[in-house]
Amino acid sequence: MNYSNDVDIISIGKKTLDYIEDVLIKEDVQCQLDIDRLGDLALKISSTVGTHLINVHSDAKELWLSSTISGAYHFSYIKNTWKDKNSSTIFSLLKKELEPVVTLHFTPL
Repeated sequence: MNYSNDVDIISIGKKTLDYIEDVLIKEDVQCQLDIDRLGDLALKISSTVGTHLINVHSDAKELWLSSTISGAYHFSYIKNTWKDKNSSTIFSLLKKELEPVVTLHFTPL
């Protein structure tokens, strides 16, 4: 899906951050994560394994993720999900990196 204006990417980006935040809160039953919403367009996740900052970058029409574990990633919205240049999804990356502290179950949006 291509977006014709920033309102579209901001809307889908916000919905994605809402979804990620909801899954993290629901599945973090041992309270291993510190989840901070930084306005509508950014989410910070801290744990004993590291810190992840996700934000909507409207100019690039991407989600950017910064990880103290593995570095920086740019995700584009392709075929109803967020994929990086290697076709990995933001959900698979979060699941893998947070696995030592919480088991996450993301379902397609």
